[in-house]
Amino acid sequence: NKTAYELAIADFEYCYKVIPEEAEYLYLIGICYEKLNKNDLALAYYSNSINIDTDERFYKRRANLNFKMENYQHTINDYNEILKLNPKDGESLMTRKMHVSTGITLY
Repeated sequence: NKTAYELAIADFEYCYKVIPEEAEYLYLIGICYEKLNKNDLALAYYSNSINIDTDERFYKRRANLNFKMENYQHTINDYNEILKLNPKDGESLMTRKMHVSTGITLY
C-alpha cells in the first residue's frame, strides 16, 4: 500500500520528466522523502533542485535537514550561500549564527 507521499513522489517525478527545467518538482520530491525519513534521498533531491535553481527555499530546506542530521558544516555552508543570494536576510543570518554556535559546541 503506497502512502500519499509515495504517490506524490511518482506524480512529481512524472512532472519533472515533462518539464525538466522546473526545479520545484525536485524540491517537492525532497520534501516527500524527508517526510518518509529517507533523509539521504531528500538531501540528494534538494541538491539537484539547487543545481537547477538557486532558490533560497531550497538551500534553507537542505540546511535544516543537514542540521537535523548533524552535518553542521554543510548547514553553515548552505546558510553562507543563502546570505550571498540575499545579504539582508536577517532570519538566515541569525539562524546561521545559531547553527555555528551549536555545531561548535556539539563537535
